Amino acid sequence: MSTGSDFPNLVSGSNQQNKVLVADDDPMMGEFLGAILEQIADVTVVSSGEAALKALETDAYDVVLLDVEMPGMGGLEACKAIKSSPDTSHISVIIVTARIGDKMEVDALDLGATDFIVKPFVAKIVLARVRNHLIMQAQARQLRLLSMSDGLTGIANRRCFDQTLENECSRAARTNTPLSLLLIDVDRFKQYNDHYGHSQGDECLKKIAKALTLSARRAGDLVARVGGEEFAFIFPNTDKDSLIAIAQSVSMHVSELALSHIDGIDGKVTISIGGTTLDGTNQPISGSAIYMKADELLYKAKEAGRNCAVIE
Repeated sequence: MSTGSDFPNLVSGSNQQNKVLVADDDPMMGEFLGAILEQIADVTVVSSGEAALKALETDAYDVVLLDVEMPGMGGLEACKAIKSSPDTSHISVIIVTARIGDKMEVDALDLGATDFIVKPFVAKIVLARVRNHLIMQAQARQLRLLSMSDGLTGIANRRCFDQTLENECSRAARTNTPLSLLLIDVDRFKQYNDHYGHSQGDECLKKIAKALTLSARRAGDLVARVGGEEFAFIFPNTDKDSLIAIAQSVSMHVSELALSHIDGIDGKVTISIGGTTLDGTNQPISGSAIYMKADELLYKAKEAGRNCAVIE
């Protein structure tokens, strides 16, 4: 659904849709809000605070509207949970209530709410308030992306990789799902730079980065440049068998570039890969621990003669 030319998305050229989550136990109210907001966003409507938190575990939203009074977990409690989690604390939370007052406002703001919508609704006001928060979210995402992007290749940088890996490790333990990691090193890249020059080396890295992105097909997959000639992939909810197939795809995409390297294997630029998988047994592990494991396997690939993958 189009959001209009005056309404920014994630970044220029992005296909990401603005997403709004509405939690209201009154079906008519939920339907009414959904009908208003579908003009500017992809809207999901749920009927409880618990359902809202569940939805946030499986999808990314920019703005959440929470009715204060719902059976079970009310809007304020749900707001507290959203703002307390590092995975969702950035989301704009709008409290929907018929009982606005000083105490209500203070309580909601203390919990991290960013705005209020008062019943009975005025459609134009609801639309304007949510639109403003979506615009602010889009602008904030642009700034986050700039700070998280590698200046040379345009893919994620080490800072983004480290933060994402820690978050995904926590998520894998919480949801009992597998998490896979690949580390990739360009073989004999120092010799490439020495022979062809650093400018040509930069162009080589750009082409490799572009080829690697072909294997990061899902929204949650991340490819990053984590060192000079070292790249990494994070694949949530991906088991070992799938990771082996992905590693083969990665190697194929780089091989298809057919970049000449006078000191390379068979005269071409090649890569070595180390990969590992958390099996999703609900055992917490740090991002640094899984990174070290993948790095050990990358070293084994180098020792094995380069231009190969070691996956365990």
